[in-house]
Amino acid sequence: MYKELAAEDHQRMLGLASDALPEVALLVGIFDVHEGAKRFASYLDNALYSRSELTASGIPYYLGWYEGVRVSVSACFGGPMAALYAHTWCGAGVKTIVQLGWYGALQQGTNLGDVVVPRHAERQDGVSDWYLAKGILADATPDLASGIVERLRAREIPLNEHAIYSTPALLAESREVIADWSR
Repeated sequence: MYKELAAEDHQRMLGLASDALPEVALLVGIFDVHEGAKRFASYLDNALYSRSELTASGIPYYLGWYEGVRVSVSACFGGPMAALYAHTWCGAGVKTIVQLGWYGALQQGTNLGDVVVPRHAERQDGVSDWYLAKGILADATPDLASGIVERLRAREIPLNEHAIYSTPALLAESREVIADWSR
């Protein structure tokens, strides 16, 4: 049986009331999800580890404050897990998702370790079709992306502002598909 989940259902999965939701959910794509989440949560004030009591498989996260903004931090590995986390936080009512992680450096002029702040993404992952019709680019929030760029430049951190391309799984693409993306 299928049931469309309401905001309250997502909040219950997270173990949070609507008035306790973060303003920003930070998703960190990293191999060691437990240590990675803990490391990023160390930047928050009063960070507390939380896991939904509803199920043993609830989304683990830290909840705290960063410069007066209530923030959650969840670490995950791979597009499917990131999509599940983003969908749950958005479904609960969180308006801003910031995702950090790895990318395949397909564009000329990018190197290992480069920082990319995408302005938009072409979507081929399947999950994002739930939110936008196929063929529509997923645009970053302009003020948020500009703010991130300003802060990185103020710290003299080199960055690129390229479009990105989302995929369903690591190495699921053929060489022909990758060549097409590069073009």
